[in-house]
Amino acid sequence: MNLIKVIKVLLFMTFFLGVSIPAMARTISHPNHYDHATIGEHFDPYSMVTKMTGSRYDRMEKKSIWSYEYADGTICRVVTAGYIVQDIYLIKP
Repeated sequence: MNLIKVIKVLLFMTFFLGVSIPAMARTISHPNHYDHATIGEHFDPYSMVTKMTGSRYDRMEKKSIWSYEYADGTICRVVTAGYIVQDIYLIKP
């Protein structure tokens, strides 16, 4: 009976680690400047040197989030309020 419980726990831990390790492989950073976006300055969403993958407006916070994807797999999200950059998120694979 105890052997079955041990096997179940080992299977659960193996599954948990298998799911969580790839999620931790990405690194997220918050630089002050990336590409043509600088925190605190005016932002032109079409001046970035890569492909825009999407944009959305958060009505609660009254902010726009612009998403860009680079050839190396890096994803850049620029958060603006009134076209002034509030934050920059970089997600590197």
